[in-house]
Amino acid sequence: MTHTILRLAVAGTMIGAAATASASPLFVVFDNFTYSGTVAAPSAEVIIGTATNGPRETRPNARDGLVSVRSGATPYNSTAPDYAQISTAWYFTNITPFVTNGWGNPNNTNYGFFQYLDTFPRNADVTVEGGWQPGNQVFKLKLTGGNGDDSDAARLWNAPVTTGGPAGDTAGFFTSFTLDLTATFASPAVFNALTGWYEQWNVMPISVTGTISGTFVNDSTTNPAANGSYAFSFTITGPGSWAEDTGAFWGSGENPIFVRSRWAAPGAQPVPEPASLALLGLGLAGLALARRRRRA
Repeated sequence: MTHTILRLAVAGTMIGAAATASASPLFVVFDNFTYSGTVAAPSAEVIIGTATNGPRETRPNARDGLVSVRSGATPYNSTAPDYAQISTAWYFTNITPFVTNGWGNPNNTNYGFFQYLDTFPRNADVTVEGGWQPGNQVFKLKLTGGNGDDSDAARLWNAPVTTGGPAGDTAGFFTSFTLDLTATFASPAVFNALTGWYEQWNVMPISVTGTISGTFVNDSTTNPAANGSYAFSFTITGPGSWAEDTGAFWGSGENPIFVRSRWAAPGAQPVPEPASLALLGLGLAGLALARRRRRA
């Protein structure tokens, strides 16, 4: 990956996408999972393989991932409450003394790298759905929409090319994009009286599943040989990542930030207990009988 692309990624790191009228209010920052899958064009298909960087190696046939989606999250960021970034978590390092973000990270590679960055007010077609499910122990997140080109940051490496052809510069936009993720926690989320939302703050989920899919149009001006439309399909697995395995961090050598897990949304309505449902049924039946008696 070139230094230019790294700068673009830094500009959007940890922040990025869109609140529409139908968007669910939620806040998610999570970078302790992996994604694996394929990128396909009509003539070729690339399967994400294991990446190595010196003695460092990704988890088998996978890349570390980042999800940062904030929809109507005024209690947590009043200046920029609506954005989304879904991308490769390339910025961790486990090299000390600290050199720079991403130094020595095997995920910091062109192959299998992608980045979707979208600020909602500029792209009203993006929708966000989800939040805590009944019981406040399962968090669902679904983001759908196109573009993802804010700050010219849309990326999908490596667009498949003819054998022996150019590796291809990646630049373009997403014509479709869908993130569908479910995180399950060992215990229910905690209510924060200051925000009125339920939170799991710095608590890793016990299970993360989901998919990332869509279509990317490459329109690079520096290497048009790799241009075209590419479909991608990734599977999310977590928690766990190269960064967690190796104790990697980012931010600075003096104030390291390790893998994070932050989830918040207004609480879901609790699931009624069977006894409560029975009492509710009896109550409704009583009301119906009273109405019939009045009519008589």
